[in-house]
Amino acid sequence: MSSSELAVVPARQAGEGAADAIVVTTSKPLETEAILNHQRRIAQCMERVMRQGVDYGVIPGTDKPTLLKPGAEKLLSMFRIAVDPQIEDLSIPGECVRYRVTCRLTDMQTGAFLGAGVGECSTDEARYRWRAPACREEYDAASEDQRRVKWGWEWGKQRGEKVGKKIPQVRTVPADLANTVLKMAKKRAQVDGCLTVTAASSIFTQDLEDLDIALREPITESAPAEVTARPVQQPQPRAAAAARAAQAAPAAQAAPAQAAAGAWRENETRIITSGVTEVDSRAGEGKKGPYMQTFVTFANGLKASGFHNSFPEVLAKAKDDGAKVVAKIQLRGKYLNLVEIQDVIYEAETADADTQRQSDQSDFGSDDEIPFDEGE
Repeated sequence: MSSSELAVVPARQAGEGAADAIVVTTSKPLETEAILNHQRRIAQCMERVMRQGVDYGVIPGTDKPTLLKPGAEKLLSMFRIAVDPQIEDLSIPGECVRYRVTCRLTDMQTGAFLGAGVGECSTDEARYRWRAPACREEYDAASEDQRRVKWGWEWGKQRGEKVGKKIPQVRTVPADLANTVLKMAKKRAQVDGCLTVTAASSIFTQDLEDLDIALREPITESAPAEVTARPVQQPQPRAAAAARAAQAAPAAQAAPAQAAAGAWRENETRIITSGVTEVDSRAGEGKKGPYMQTFVTFANGLKASGFHNSFPEVLAKAKDDGAKVVAKIQLRGKYLNLVEIQDVIYEAETADADTQRQSDQSDFGSDDEIPFDEGE
């Protein structure tokens, strides 16, 4: 590294409250050992502090975990780095809302400039340009240029089988999403700056996390099989703590399921639209090999769990962005099972009451038939 780049110094030189290592400007090249210590501290933070599905996500088919906003904030806090976002409004009146944000990163102790990250977001992105209609009438009333039918997929009856499906959508109002896209642009810039200034790009990635799932799949599915089979190892608790957690887990999970069972019929399936308040994931080894179980608490109070590998990343992102998810949930025995996440809805303002609908969808008979879930 050159004399104008970054260095790591002991906390005693940085002042009270600083981490064991801190990023500062220096007039001397870094020693190899200093760089190695810096990387070790990032790895230790990932193992001891960060949680998969909250601070970072693992996208199947990629060889590096994706750094999420909470994880970036932890790294910036550990190295005592301040963030100063500079906002550039690139909106086109009447067409789209678009922001570019440059996050200047400075040392909290000295105020020295360390680097910058850039991020951009627009209501012309597919995830913000379209949303699910509230009902069939809203879709039918929309003009041809304000509605569309998007092809998606869901899991079929056979293991690993993907079945195509049609998803009706209507246009969003750009002004309603102005705050959402501004926050997203700032988040992208902050994560980019964190990766750059802390030199953590060799451990984390960012680009795939911001891609729409449909655009991401051709990239991840072309990756070597051995990459997808290598999960990121979570820090393991000590034996005694692990035993206590194992004993407490069934009781903790049974309580919400039993409460929900009073209002649900056995094997009943519902489609809910709700925000996400808590997400946690746990890796394990079963008879059929390793698995990842995701536990989610929705804003409407329901708690469910599921096993699809995409759940941790999708749910954590929805929680981080304040978005709602359209999820299919089924009561199996005492527990609510998260079967599928059908859509993620990004809105600037969300109602407190979440709609809850039956999953009585029928297959398509012709191109003119669009599936809608009727209210209870």
